Amino acid sequence: MRLVFVRHGESEGNAEERLQGHADYGLTPTGRAQSQGLRERFRNENLWPTHIYSSPLRRAAETVQIVTSIWPIQVTYWDELKEQDIGVFSGLTWDEVSAKYPEVAQQFQMSRDWEIVDGAETLESLRDRGRHVLLALKALHTNGDEVLVFTHGGILQHMVAELMGTGRTWEISVHNTALFEFILDIDQWPLDGAGLKSGFRWSIVHFNDASHSA
Repeated sequence: MRLVFVRHGESEGNAEERLQGHADYGLTPTGRAQSQGLRERFRNENLWPTHIYSSPLRRAAETVQIVTSIWPIQVTYWDELKEQDIGVFSGLTWDEVSAKYPEVAQQFQMSRDWEIVDGAETLESLRDRGRHVLLALKALHTNGDEVLVFTHGGILQHMVAELMGTGRTWEISVHNTALFEFILDIDQWPLDGAGLKSGFRWSIVHFNDASHSA
């Protein structure tokens, strides 16, 4: 199976340096141009996905609408692809967070613990959600499928870590409209032991690749 994750284009929240979470911002002109660049890249590479999934948040939905206009394929919008819910921080700049919630902001800067932020999704819950997405994709698809998934930087990092089999989540500065492309042998995925070391069964084709928007 060919599995391609894409982060959305630059949003109004990104441009204003806001903590977005579930706050619903549309794309900036730059974000629309990035999405058009990705569409042309896919056209030039002759990508023809069999299935397309997207977060329903506006910044992802607008990206997917621009990119997929070249294909007569229905998009499935999936709540589990939404960004991490960051509770009362949603939609605020860090200066606004510091002014409105000074004690929590100070604690958060030290610990990066979302459990202290009212209404926020914990990192454990976010990882569980990323795991569920991957399990669902592997259950729904076969090796002949080409699956395109539009999502967000936070949840994407957890999906990538889960896909690569690491309990540690590595911080990745995910570029807008960046690609993470993997080839998976779904039939052989349950292998363990020496089978895990057979790299020809799974490969990384692109990792945080936004060269189309350079």
